[in-house]
Amino acid sequence: MFDIDGTLLSTAGAGRRALAQAFFDLFGFTAAMDGVRLHGATDPKILEQVFQKHRGNSPSAAESEAVLARYLALLALELERTQGGYQVLPGGEALVSALVATGRHAVGLATGNVEAGARLKLRPGGLDQKFRFGGFGSDAGDRAELVAHAIRRGQAELAQLGRPAATPQEIFVLGDTEQDVMAARRTGVVAIGILAGSGVPDDLRQSQPDLLCESMWDPALWAALSLERP
Repeated sequence: MFDIDGTLLSTAGAGRRALAQAFFDLFGFTAAMDGVRLHGATDPKILEQVFQKHRGNSPSAAESEAVLARYLALLALELERTQGGYQVLPGGEALVSALVATGRHAVGLATGNVEAGARLKLRPGGLDQKFRFGGFGSDAGDRAELVAHAIRRGQAELAQLGRPAATPQEIFVLGDTEQDVMAARRTGVVAIGILAGSGVPDDLRQSQPDLLCESMWDPALWAALSLERP
């Protein structure tokens, strides 16, 4: 299961800009995202941070829904404008495609993005159709909880493929932050850290994932996933 931002791809700040504009449009918050850490955060937690910073309280369900709806509309525009700044990180497309091609793996997402935002971010890189399930910020604000959602859906995917359920040692969470590592540990599965797009590489190293890779081209990663690297 793959995290998106900083792991699979970089949107060159499209998400941050879209959120900042959404908060300004709806609530007049200026510089809404200044000082807000996005690395490893889920969309619900980001909204909580911004409302606490500007208003000192949590958003209502209606306010959260309004912000996310405006954000998604703006995100689509920002991704179109980003063009050359958008990139799939090294080895990402090759690794995901190789996993899907085996027919033996259930390949999903474990991302703090709400599902609609995740799909928008994956689309320019041609990755959106490769993930049939996942755990998302729209499932839970807590990262370990959304990973648990992804695991349940992944097990269901394996059942549909006629394959036995995966053991914890056969379930891998790939991410670029210590939050990804902690979420994998809390759900009892294997944590893989990817440094290539990490905004906080020292924190990722210090979290001591089960496997730490410079990029998704790392031969040790391909071997751990029972793949032959091209």
